[in-house]
Amino acid sequence: MMTSVKERRFNLAFNIFLVTGMLLAVTATTIFKVQQPGVRTFMLLLAAFGSVMGVVNTVMSANGNILTFVFGFIDVLIGTIVYFDNGIMGNFALHAFYFLPMQFIGFWQWSK
Repeated sequence: MMTSVKERRFNLAFNIFLVTGMLLAVTATTIFKVQQPGVRTFMLLLAAFGSVMGVVNTVMSANGNILTFVFGFIDVLIGTIVYFDNGIMGNFALHAFYFLPMQFIGFWQWSK
């Protein structure tokens, strides 16, 4: 099934809108949070970067791009680190032992 030029233009514009909007939201939230006392700046910036990777992962997946697994791996790896650092062991285990291996399995299955 061929997509029309209109559909491709709309998808491109919507993807740019979505990623730009999320970048602005994550940036604004990070700027607000980094000014609070006692914040661990590195972990905050790492989590913000992971959030952006999650959005890019979702956009790539919606467009049927195999690079979704690269961005997904980065997103899940950062989530795993953040959960471990904060002592949220249930989410840490879920990300480390399910979502992280699934990125490799998904990439392998897709590339067949």
